[in-house]
Amino acid sequence: MRYGTGGMVKNTVDDFWAKVDRAGENDCWPWKEGLWQNGYGRFKLNYKSIRAHRYALELVKGPPISVNLLALHECLDRRCCNPKHLYWGTHQDNMRDRRMNYKPAWNRKEIP
Repeated sequence: MRYGTGGMVKNTVDDFWAKVDRAGENDCWPWKEGLWQNGYGRFKLNYKSIRAHRYALELVKGPPISVNLLALHECLDRRCCNPKHLYWGTHQDNMRDRRMNYKPAWNRKEIP
């Protein structure tokens, strides 16, 4: 949220992408701003906090066809906002991905 001469101004799409480190085309694009406690990026849109990766996916691929779909990461980096790494999926898809990519606690990449 920005402050201008007329008071508070809503965030724009350009404001959103300015908060994403868009490195290489196929690299992870980490969210550079605030995070939720669980490590996902947080962005304020129309005065409401939303998950940054979900908004990135909606901007590029459009909204989900069902309210039950989640924005899932192929790269497993919760901060990543690269639409090439994101897809719409169900809770079951998310749990399957979690099982397939499970790493024991001693081998996990921690979120900085």
